[in-house]
Amino acid sequence: MIAKRLKTHTHTPLVFIFLFSLPSLVSATPPEIVAARVTCLSEKECTASITLRHSDTGWEHYANRWDIFSPKGELLGTRILRHPHVEEQPFTRTLEKFKIPQVLQEVTIVAFDTGGAQSAPFRVNVRWDKSLLPLQ
Repeated sequence: MIAKRLKTHTHTPLVFIFLFSLPSLVSATPPEIVAARVTCLSEKECTASITLRHSDTGWEHYANRWDIFSPKGELLGTRILRHPHVEEQPFTRTLEKFKIPQVLQEVTIVAFDTGGAQSAPFRVNVRWDKSLLPLQ
């Protein structure tokens, strides 16, 4: 009986740690894509500029990447965000020289944070610089 009681009490600190961490998990908001622009000079030379807003708190919780997907869900590019932007909100970062097939007119951007939350998908039209594309 004593061993059983001790075993029950050894889990009590873990329960308290879990319960006290719940408010911070619940209040965490996913990244929000505020604006996006994708421009291509050719299939192999595309640039994306994405503006994010996120409640970065420091190294323990921040927006850490965004991905670009084709309409079929194929990953076209990833921009890793290597540090928190606590004092810089919203912020814009760029990914250069990634490939988008010329047939695509739209892509979807999704942002992620270190807690695993993700933004709502953000659709954006691809701006093709027609003057620089090869003739067909």
